[in-house]
Amino acid sequence: PALSMPLVSARYAAELREYAGRLGSQFTTALATQQPLDAIEQREIPLLMGRIEQLRKLIGVQARVGRAHGALQTTIARMETNYFDADLAFVARLAAQGQPGTASEAPLRYGLDSAAFVARYVPPMKTIVELRDAMFHAARSAATDSVAETRRRLAINTGLGLAVLLVEVAVFLLIRRRVLQPLLHSTRTMKAIMAGRTTPSDHEAPTTRADEIGDMQRAVAALRDATLRRRALEAEREQLIEQLRVASDTDFLTGLPNRRAFEERAAGLLAQARRHRRSVALLVFDIDHFKRINDEHGHPVGDLVLRAAAAIAQGEIRQGELLARHGGEEFALLAADCRPDEALRLAERLRERLAGTVISAAPQGPALSVTASFGLACADAHHVPTLENLFHEADRALYQAKALGRNRVQRAVTLPLAAPDAS
Repeated sequence: PALSMPLVSARYAAELREYAGRLGSQFTTALATQQPLDAIEQREIPLLMGRIEQLRKLIGVQARVGRAHGALQTTIARMETNYFDADLAFVARLAAQGQPGTASEAPLRYGLDSAAFVARYVPPMKTIVELRDAMFHAARSAATDSVAETRRRLAINTGLGLAVLLVEVAVFLLIRRRVLQPLLHSTRTMKAIMAGRTTPSDHEAPTTRADEIGDMQRAVAALRDATLRRRALEAEREQLIEQLRVASDTDFLTGLPNRRAFEERAAGLLAQARRHRRSVALLVFDIDHFKRINDEHGHPVGDLVLRAAAAIAQGEIRQGELLARHGGEEFALLAADCRPDEALRLAERLRERLAGTVISAAPQGPALSVTASFGLACADAHHVPTLENLFHEADRALYQAKALGRNRVQRAVTLPLAAPDAS
């Protein structure tokens, strides 16, 4: 809107130049013929002069409202002096002379022809053109200044906008680092605690923040540490329980299952044999004259003999067969899916291995040769007895082997009683 003032004034000046030219053309015919003005010219001249005066006032109003600068005011003043004060007054006198007389019919004398009129009238009109050009120049200058000012303001606003954006980004990054990331990390830690995925490697340095976020982080860290301690205690308890269970089922001297563990596992093997119709064999063997070894060489040597016997027996059994120290110097071996002839061969191998092994209690101590007596009880696939019946028959065969001179394998001569199907 600020650019409209000089542009409107320039348009008024252009119209003023056009009306001034039309006003001058009204006198061309009359001056060329030296005749009075005709009716049309008499009517048009006052209208044109009125429009010229109107444009003069509009230009003055625009100049005052638009606060025209000094050079523009000078151009307007020159137009006022040259055209309105002198040139327009000359035209008004000429128009008065061109009125038709009522007393005489003689030709009217103007005192100048059309060429002289043009030489007299046209040069002052240049001030109107100068005003128009000055108005256009003022509009162009104002537009240029406005564009420059707008660019300056745009640069300022852009700088301010970038500054605000940088501040917002900095605030966002600060909030993200100081608030969002700790919250997200604490949330993930809580989820890991609830899911049981927290490990000691997740430990972090304690926070030094003194605000609410720091309190929350310390609380989460305390909860995590407490959870880790509780899990460590639970793992230690489970380990102790497993150690106690193993200790309760294992003979501390030989590392073999003890009598209680043997009876528990043997019950499962016998039930499986009944279900799948498999034959079983129970081999019970006892170290010959073991009390004499303890009395003559001491209990450490006796313990060494027991460990050696357990190691030899372990080297001879197959996978799936159950070997245990049944008590004192007595061992028990339960073999499932084992025919009587296979059980006899197994017993003979064990007897020969024990008899052929020399045990030395010390580098310079005496060398001992030990033997063992074996009792064997077998049951076919269709009549698997209870473990108690098998032991009864195997023990009776063991006593027979000892009675017959020891260091031998004796099989039970009577068949075990069939047991009801426990499955």
